Amino acid sequence: MVPRSGMDGEGRTFRVNSDSVALEIAKALSAVKLVYMTTSDGLSVDGAIARQVSVGELAEALQRGAVPPEQLSKARHAVAACQAGVQRVHVINRPRRPTAAGPRSSRTRASARSSTPTNTSRSAAARRGDVRAIEQTASVLGG
Repeated sequence: MVPRSGMDGEGRTFRVNSDSVALEIAKALSAVKLVYMTTSDGLSVDGAIARQVSVGELAEALQRGAVPPEQLSKARHAVAACQAGVQRVHVINRPRRPTAAGPRSSRTRASARSSTPTNTSRSAAARRGDVRAIEQTASVLGG
């Protein structure tokens, strides 16, 4: 998890774009996977949750305005990460905290359980629909 605030050498705090910081960390570590968490059920393209999309398709969707404004940062940084060599980028819903109105919905709890799937459980989680993810693979980057 990358925090939304940073601190300089003099102790002043600053609001930072955690998507951008996560991208730079992934690049510095030569990460093969980057996971972005969002309060929505995943990344929406053309009004529908995109289960899987290539880098080119997502870049084109960004150019034509098919990604909602509240998801632009994650979409732009997902494209940049793949272009920088990160093989997979997932945009998933993060667990929501319970409110005074009551506990989380069962749908949210199911998503929270699989928010960081392992390689062996990723396919099963995706089939269950628990993970709302965008995945760009190395083969997509090459083509």
